[in-house]
Amino acid sequence: YMGFRFDFSSSMIILIQTSFDIFLTLGLLSITRLTVNLTLSGILLSTMFISILNIIYFYVALRENAKKGKFENLSAKQSSEITINEISKKKLIINMFLVVVLALMSIFVTESLRQVSLGLMIVLVVTFYTSTFIIPCLWSVFQSKKKKQKFVITKD
Repeated sequence: YMGFRFDFSSSMIILIQTSFDIFLTLGLLSITRLTVNLTLSGILLSTMFISILNIIYFYVALRENAKKGKFENLSAKQSSEITINEISKKKLIINMFLVVVLALMSIFVTESLRQVSLGLMIVLVVTFYTSTFIIPCLWSVFQSKKKKQKFVITKD
């Protein structure tokens, strides 16, 4: 979908970032010694979907900023920095709220739901990290390889 909706490099970014998120989440979950069951597969599916939603959110913010004319004569790196600065505050507030809710949930629920809430807290931290620091870097690298000139987004 992303390859057709935006461009081919965005589908490559999704593959790289989603794989990184899943492997990092698996690594952190292995530290907690979470048993391999349906809960773990649900947590990994949540990781994949949250990763894809973060990329879509980044691309939509890029497109909105391009429509507003914020990227006049800027490089790909500068335009991704502007976009990330705008959306990271919103995402940080949302993720902090969700982590607090999940932490409270892990205190007052049974052991099985405690594992789910712990896993989802790890997913939120991992996906926030990658969407804030890795997606913009990958995007600017793909854009700079695609074009050695100034960055241009079409105003659909």
